[in-house]
Amino acid sequence: SRRVVVRRPEKLRAETTYRVVLDVTLRDQRRVALGAPITLAFSTGAEMDRSRLSGRMVHAHDGSAAAGVDVLAFASSDSTILTERPLFRTQTDREGHFLLEYLPSQSFFVVGLGDTNGNRQIDEGEKIAVPPHEWVQADTTGAVVQTPWVLTDIDRSSPRVERIRAVTEDELEIRFSEQLRLFLDDNMPSDHALSLTIENGKDLPVRALWFTEDRPRRIMALAE
Repeated sequence: SRRVVVRRPEKLRAETTYRVVLDVTLRDQRRVALGAPITLAFSTGAEMDRSRLSGRMVHAHDGSAAAGVDVLAFASSDSTILTERPLFRTQTDREGHFLLEYLPSQSFFVVGLGDTNGNRQIDEGEKIAVPPHEWVQADTTGAVVQTPWVLTDIDRSSPRVERIRAVTEDELEIRFSEQLRLFLDDNMPSDHALSLTIENGKDLPVRALWFTEDRPRRIMALAE
């Protein structure tokens, strides 16, 4: 009752560092869980990977510690959809801190995932935390990333129009429910021309659309 035995289905590879992670779902007989995951390592060669990287995860709504969150390290930032298994995994402790250790010395794309079903993929309703820097370097100094990862829900709601206001005779302001990120092409082809429909049913051609960064919820439209 005090031992954990790890069995692998395949033979161990030569010249390889192996990490064994016991995560915080492990509990004692009184159902008290580990405060932080335990990572053990061994090598089948003369050398063992000893690089580390660490950081902290917090909740978006109040900045409090995000405990028990899966931390997944990928070799490529193209893995944001998590279709492939991560190279390395750990979890955050009760204060939201995490430590990935016994790693090769290289850069990783590190994400947090509230992986409720344990499949290591982003599913409906699960929270994610993207890294504050796209690449995080693992090295033997074990430098801590000071900017936290922010755990939040995936935004699936579309912006809504809250108000349309005539600023001048030919200028309209359209305010949306959330901040926007626009990609407006001044050389838009004629077959993709934009128009606004006014109350009497006529189309009102738009000569220009723009927005300013200090007012990211508002689009301005210049009409004929």
